[in-house]
Amino acid sequence: MGFCSYQSFRFCVDLLLFLLFANHVTTENKNKIQSAKKLSQLSGYVTMVTDNNTFSILQPWQQFCKVNELQKQSKPGEYYIEIICNINNNVLNFLDFRRFTSRIKADMLFSVDITCGQNGSVFFPYPGRARLLHSLRISDCVLNGFTSEATSDDIDTIPDRMKYFTLVNSVIYMTQNDFQQFQGAKHLNQAFQCGNVNAVKIIENNISCWIGNMNKRSRLETFQARPNFRDRTCTYKYLRHLYKSFSMIQPFTRQIDKSMYPNIETLNFSAANMIETPKHLQEWRLGAKDLKYLDLSHNLIEDVFPIICHDKYKGDSPQGFVDLRYNNISSLTQYGIRTCLRGICHKLTVDIRNNPFMCDCGVKYFQDIFQYIDNQMASLYYDVRENNFSRYKYLYDLKCYNPPSLRGRIISKLSLSEIGCKPKLQTVTDVPSGPIIVVMLVSFFLCVCLFVGIRYREQIAVSCSKWFSSNC
Repeated sequence: MGFCSYQSFRFCVDLLLFLLFANHVTTENKNKIQSAKKLSQLSGYVTMVTDNNTFSILQPWQQFCKVNELQKQSKPGEYYIEIICNINNNVLNFLDFRRFTSRIKADMLFSVDITCGQNGSVFFPYPGRARLLHSLRISDCVLNGFTSEATSDDIDTIPDRMKYFTLVNSVIYMTQNDFQQFQGAKHLNQAFQCGNVNAVKIIENNISCWIGNMNKRSRLETFQARPNFRDRTCTYKYLRHLYKSFSMIQPFTRQIDKSMYPNIETLNFSAANMIETPKHLQEWRLGAKDLKYLDLSHNLIEDVFPIICHDKYKGDSPQGFVDLRYNNISSLTQYGIRTCLRGICHKLTVDIRNNPFMCDCGVKYFQDIFQYIDNQMASLYYDVRENNFSRYKYLYDLKCYNPPSLRGRIISKLSLSEIGCKPKLQTVTDVPSGPIIVVMLVSFFLCVCLFVGIRYREQIAVSCSKWFSSNC
């Protein structure tokens, strides 16, 4: 049997094709191939080829993941590798990826997208710090080891190049022992407390925490009893968009008040179980001059918070919007409505629709305001020059939720008797002013004549007698 036997014929063909291809590659591609060959010699990795570039992927992830090379490049010589993983009935360890990137010297960045199916889980120490990691998305997974690195200061030494972070529709699983250790921690590293501070966009939404072997009530009480770990202010200087509804460290409002977003455009804190508005957010555009949209919908907020505007006199400021829909705002007080209409932020719109408004005598203030507006007295409540009220026409259509007898009725069209208020005497205001002035002048003249007649009646009588005597 010769060197090119039947059994090795296929091998020879592949070898010849490879040699022909190698003669046409550029010097840059040769360097990449040589670098990748070095990586492939590391134990636990498998060499893969994508778009003429050789790339080594970690062995434990091979059965779950596929690799794509992205075309986007931020600077010459840098390219992006996308790893897409689907986990079913198995566990993916994020630490494998961290060890993998720690050995890479090539100028590349990674985008990792992990989706879990049935019984899929990920060992994921928050916030997922790893070299060369540009984007990370995890969805529909059970997360183990979430707090396993919370106290390790070594994590803060790992370069943070994360620009996009998404963690959605997932459950954090902790044993009672894990949670007790987390509760007893005296110190938390900056990475765990602040997350990905260099990110441009962060989404942490629809995340729950499950503490094993506890009933629902005990689990909730234990989680809410967590101590106040927050001992530092986190500044996200590149962050443009934040969607967040979960806080592992402390009450959500406290975490927001201890965070700074100087370049933020969108803040979405929908469905975060907030019962009050963080004080930091009541200062509209304080330290966030580009803020355009603040979403506080689907929470438990009970009142329209006082808004302090910090761009009132800046004509070039963008339009702003605060979404307070689907909260627990039940009363329409005079103060709350005037907060919306007075124009403290002439480019800000506050939306309070779809709240469970109680239609009792308290909403009379709401009706009075519109009565004044209809009588051209709206200048008491908003700046006509800015025409603020045009953005609040929806207030005319707000509907009652309670009592049940008035549910669905439009508040502005209810009578005083329907909302339980006693009608009061109305002052007539539609009489023309001209006739009133004439009547008043005539009355004054008659009063003067009557006074003179009574005061000088004897002299008048003598004068009249002399006049009649002289003419008769």
